[in-house]
Amino acid sequence: MKYSNNKFLDRGFSIFDRLSDNSNEYVLSHNDLNKSNIILNQNLYFLDWEYAGPNDPYFDLASISMSLELNDDDINYLWKGYSGNKSLLDREKLQNWSIFSIFLDYMWRLTVADLSKITNKELQISALENKLANFL
Repeated sequence: MKYSNNKFLDRGFSIFDRLSDNSNEYVLSHNDLNKSNIILNQNLYFLDWEYAGPNDPYFDLASISMSLELNDDDINYLWKGYSGNKSLLDREKLQNWSIFSIFLDYMWRLTVADLSKITNKELQISALENKLANFL
């Protein structure tokens, strides 16, 4: 198997297994929130719902926080709206989902490289591996 000894994939799946073991209530998630899927003018619009489905509420929050490099105040504001102000933000859980989102980005880039003519260099996979090394 091509990626059978890939320490980054192994770690990413390990993090996901640990996060998905929690018995959290799932919510409808966009599952692909990033800069390119948001329009902000007088209103906020989320585009490209093809991956929408049930997921942990922290997944979308982590994804958009990482993509937009949100600060703590922005994250708190977003969480209040997202949770309906019903629960406190679990910073450790958000941090773990944020780390997983980086590994998921890596998995996605490998898939794109395998299924297209876009090269690993163009996808900056080595640079991402350097970033992921901090989480091994």
